Amino acid sequence: MHFFHNLFVFLALLASVRLDDEDPAPPPVKAKATLSLGELWFFSGEDVQMTCSVPDDPSTDWSYQWFLDGVLLSSTNVYSIQKARVQQSGNYTCQGQKLLKEWPYSMLTIPSNPLKINVDGGWVLLRMPFEPLIVEETMTLTCRVRDDPLLSKVIFYKGEVEVTKQKNKNLVFPSLKLEDNGMYSCRATWVKNQEYHSAQSVPSSVTVLDKLETPSPQNSHVPDLECMKQDTYHPSSALF
Repeated sequence: MHFFHNLFVFLALLASVRLDDEDPAPPPVKAKATLSLGELWFFSGEDVQMTCSVPDDPSTDWSYQWFLDGVLLSSTNVYSIQKARVQQSGNYTCQGQKLLKEWPYSMLTIPSNPLKINVDGGWVLLRMPFEPLIVEETMTLTCRVRDDPLLSKVIFYKGEVEVTKQKNKNLVFPSLKLEDNGMYSCRATWVKNQEYHSAQSVPSSVTVLDKLETPSPQNSHVPDLECMKQDTYHPSSALF
């Protein structure tokens, strides 16, 4: 019995020495999802392309997976959406996996931060920054109309208040102030087939931070989507 006890102790010590000699598991790295073609907010029927990478380990040994709201979509480093549908809106994330020659023989990255994709089924959308901005920075809001018709009038709103009325689809804020925080939308009017058409975008939130504040993932945001009926009208006379 004493012999078996000594043998057990010896084997346990041998196992512990072997474990100590093994290399520790490699530290975790994080995947990064980037937009390589298109925009985060775009019209249905348009295309977008996203790329997954591991910036802290740019080797070619990685394989990738893409997820939409946590559901597996595809195993590729480049994921494309062609002729997008409204139902394809959501949070897109990716993750990398690499095989190793030694224990633990494979490693997974930390999932990427999500790319919030919004596929708009309406006629007008407001292109805007999706990250918080800092006071005195420049901001451009763009009123996009499906199929890019010739615009006759564009009205920008902050909340329910009209900011400006112009023909240019771009509204530039050359030096932001804290009071520029708020919900913005735009209404565009255009002529097609000798008829006037008009529609308004979904309101979107703009965040402006003071210089003493530091943007963080918690402060980053995407526009708050609201259900809004986009109307069309046909006035009999010019709108100006």
